[in-house]
Order: sequence, then C-alpha cells, then structure tokens
Amino acid sequence: QMCIRDSLNTHLLAFEVYIRKKKYLLALRSVKKASTIQFDHPDVHRIKMRFFHEVSLVSNLPEKVSQVIKLESQLPLLLNGQDYKQYNQEFLDKYRSSLAHRAAAAEMILIMSNNDEQKSLAQSLLEDMKDSKGAPALNDCIRVHKILEKYLDSSVASRYLEHGRSIFPLSSYFNGGSSSTLSDHPAPLDRSSDVTIETAPEQPSDSGAVSYKHLT
Repeated sequence: QMCIRDSLNTHLLAFEVYIRKKKYLLALRSVKKASTIQFDHPDVHRIKMRFFHEVSLVSNLPEKVSQVIKLESQLPLLLNGQDYKQYNQEFLDKYRSSLAHRAAAAEMILIMSNNDEQKSLAQSLLEDMKDSKGAPALNDCIRVHKILEKYLDSSVASRYLEHGRSIFPLSSYFNGGSSSTLSDHPAPLDRSSDVTIETAPEQPSDSGAVSYKHLT
C-alpha cells in the first residue's frame, strides 16, 4: 500500500510541474496514470477537473493537441465523454457522504464557477462536517479550512475554525491546545520541488506532431 501511495503522489506532483509549464499532453498523461492507480481518490479528481478546466480556457491551444485531449476525454478513465462540470456534479452525487470527496467536488465548483449560487452551494458542502465513516478526520477538516480561507470570505473560514476547535480540542491547528495525537499539517501534494521527474527522451512540444504513445 505504501508503494501505491508513493506512486500516486509522484503522478500528482508531476501533474503540478507539467500544468504550470503548460505541457498539456504530459499533464494529461499524469492524470491518466494517477486515475489508473486510484480512480476515485479526491486528489485524482482534483487534478482531472483542473486539467479540463484549464485547457478549456486556452484560446490558442494547438489543433492537434486539442484533438488528442478531446479524444482522450471520451475514455471512461477520464470524463467518459461528459462535460467536465457535469462530471464533477456526478462525482459529488456519488460520493456526497464522504467529507474528503465532497470537499474535492466543492473546491472544484469554486474554481470552475463564478456564479454566486454555485459558490453558496460549495460553501454549504464544505461547512458540512458529516462523514460516512463517522467522526470527521482531522486532516480532512484542515484541508477544508484551507479551501475556505483561499476561496471564500474570511468570516466563513473563521467560523469553521471555531467549529473545528470544538471537535478537535487538542489540535494545535485549530488553536485548541499545544499538542495533538494526529498530524495537524499533512504534507501538501503540490510541492513540485520535492520530486524529481524522470528524464525521458525528448518529448515533442504541444505545438508539434502528436502521437498517442505519449499518453500511455
């Protein structure tokens, strides 16, 4: 299980490197590989939605790259032919009872929509601490608080912090005490400097010829 987890993190980190460099085919390959390892993982869903949202905003995407992305999006491993926003909604409907999955879908709503109604929906999803496993996990709640801080009004994040303090009185993150039996600071998944991406033979640029072998 540790090997699988490390492998997944490698592809999540590789995605961060490639998407920042706008190497869209390599980013897509990372999404596919991560999806193969753990299809329904919340962070896999995040990079999948971020990828398709970002490329949808690129006005000058090379035609051949666009064609590959469109064809690949038909795969069940990716969007199964759906619009990415619809896919996010179905992910939410399927995993709504899981705090970690619900938070991932809600965060994507905040990233992908400027609609006030959608933002209000995302906020209500994030503020709901119920989890199908029982008591909410500390690390999940920490991540939710960080999402609220980043995308919503500071008063919303402050209110969640107070709620978290009542649930985790020994958590130093929620300011309830000086120690905790759990790690209050999970390692972020987007530290691209912490991973060395394997140097492969020269990859064609996104503006050049495209071959499906690059995505396998």
